[in-house]
Amino acid sequence: ILRIRLIMKRLVFTLLFCFFSFLSFTQNKISYIIFSDVNSDVINHTLLITISPNIDGKEATVTVEKNNTLEKYYISMSEFNLIGESILKIKPSDLLTDVRDCLDASRTKISFIGPNFLSTTMISYEIDCLLSLDENTQWRDFLSATNLILRVAKQKH
Repeated sequence: ILRIRLIMKRLVFTLLFCFFSFLSFTQNKISYIIFSDVNSDVINHTLLITISPNIDGKEATVTVEKNNTLEKYYISMSEFNLIGESILKIKPSDLLTDVRDCLDASRTKISFIGPNFLSTTMISYEIDCLLSLDENTQWRDFLSATNLILRVAKQKH
């Protein structure tokens, strides 16, 4: 009887370990990304990029809406996961620490679903007046994710 208990404990421990390993693996994945860049000072300057994995799980679709045109591109899942990892590096506290006044009036927003596999909540990060010079500020992770998204969408920042 003691031997059976020991075997059962090991079995339960192994199952729990596998379950929590699965949860920790899936919690680091993003399932959908929306990027927008709007400049209210420029007429018709709205850029909307959506990136989502295809059903087959082998690639993701990048949809770009700009100036009333629509373009589609396809990227590998490794590229999609790289963007997701870059977004997950963004610390919300970094986005609150500096507010800047600018004449440009551009607003850049990254929204995503995840990283919890049970989650359907959309999380959004937003910055006004994002500049390429921000690679040396607390906004560098946001800028890095923005640059990756713009690169796969074949857009310039």
